[in-house]
Amino acid sequence: MVNLTYWELIRMNSFKDPRMLRVKMIKYWQKHRNISKTARHFGTSRPTVRKWVNRWQKDDWQGLEDRRNGPDEIPHKIPVELEERIVKLRKQTDWGPWKLKHQFDLPCSLQPIRRVLREEDLIKNRPRRWKERRNLRNKKRKLKAFELIQIDVKELKDQPDYGLLVEGGFPGIEYTARDVRTGTAFVDLARKQNVSNSKLFMERVAKHLQKYGVDLNEVIVQTDNGSEFGLGPGKQKRNKLSVYLEEVVGFKEHRFIPPAQATFNSDVERFHGLIQDEFYTVEEFESETDLAAKLTAYLWHFNVKRKNRYRKNNWSPWETIQNLGNHPKELMLWFPWILDDYYRSHRGGNDLPCVDTLLSSRTIA
Repeated sequence: MVNLTYWELIRMNSFKDPRMLRVKMIKYWQKHRNISKTARHFGTSRPTVRKWVNRWQKDDWQGLEDRRNGPDEIPHKIPVELEERIVKLRKQTDWGPWKLKHQFDLPCSLQPIRRVLREEDLIKNRPRRWKERRNLRNKKRKLKAFELIQIDVKELKDQPDYGLLVEGGFPGIEYTARDVRTGTAFVDLARKQNVSNSKLFMERVAKHLQKYGVDLNEVIVQTDNGSEFGLGPGKQKRNKLSVYLEEVVGFKEHRFIPPAQATFNSDVERFHGLIQDEFYTVEEFESETDLAAKLTAYLWHFNVKRKNRYRKNNWSPWETIQNLGNHPKELMLWFPWILDDYYRSHRGGNDLPCVDTLLSSRTIA
């Protein structure tokens, strides 16, 4: 017949209905009336041919269908009432087998709970990680340059070497803004993590973008739910900072990520890891002025020169911007501030400066 055996054909699903192969086997046997010859022809054993011949003789062509090999009754199978309860609880809570069992004291093991959920098609197939990453990259490619900017705050006292400088008085807070589409990053430093510094940093970012042709009415800034962004226990999403950023500064929207979902700010979180490995653990700083100068140089390198393996053609942020729009290269140049020092040297207290005065102020670089 063929070089493949009977069982290889069955396993390869060469026949959509295995009965068709068995029908051919029976017809061949009818023609030759020889079990051994039929077994050699189909590459199987004589007991297999004899089994299907006997079933065909007993039940005609219906006997060639697959039969369940398990027992007709399972004594230890959970009752129907418990199966119905499992299905009902799953639909109400969307919990998995382990949580259903222990939260509702179900009198069975995890295996029958999984079986019931699988039979009722209530098991969700999680997408593979690489597919999730690919879909996320495709979504990001559809954004415009500076359409979505993620902003986050990081404590620097846990850095291996720089943490010692923080104990000696160096700024220990990093404010970071990163554009999702291009990867462009802007960084300021601070000694305290509070709403005033957050507001000043986002004002600086807004004025910088606006100066070099970015329309703030199309820019969404996205932050976590920390108190430095005006949120906390009992606080509303639409807080004073959000109103100020949208109605005074001019951003399209101040968006908050879902609670305990740091992956929504994955781009800026990734930058925290990069700057730790490439800057804080590599450089040595003699003073805060030296820190600011080296940070300025690093940001210029990151935004203009550094290749990004996860972006089209491994482009740097500046190469991506060149491909997307007509913004000047000066947009990539950012002079970091120590935000707390601005208040001491200009107004004191916690009053916020006007947006129009920011670029006329000196930087620490």
